[in-house]
Amino acid sequence: MDDNLTAVAIVFVVIGVPVLSVFAGNAYKSWLMHQERKLQFKTPQKDKALDEPTVVQLRNEIMQVRQVANEYDLSIQHTLDQIQRRLDFLESERRTKVTYARSSTDSPTVEQSITAGREVEK
Repeated sequence: MDDNLTAVAIVFVVIGVPVLSVFAGNAYKSWLMHQERKLQFKTPQKDKALDEPTVVQLRNEIMQVRQVANEYDLSIQHTLDQIQRRLDFLESERRTKVTYARSSTDSPTVEQSITAGREVEK
């Protein structure tokens, strides 16, 4: 009987103690992490994003982005205006050429002109 008790004690010491120590260590780490989290929620922390210099810096960066966006917007608007003027010029030349070509081939009593891509008789 003493031999069985000794064997159980040896098995417990060889296997049980390391398993229990690992389990106890993990449980203790979990408990410590839980306590740290509770302290973090209880203590008010100063938010770095709300510092006055940081807010001023962010406002300045936003103003710079707005200026750049406005400059690009004005540049795009200017380019679109130029394209519109060129298109208007080309359409007016086309109207002039079509009106001239039709007036030379049609009878002099009928006058035709093209307005906005449609033919209108006068």
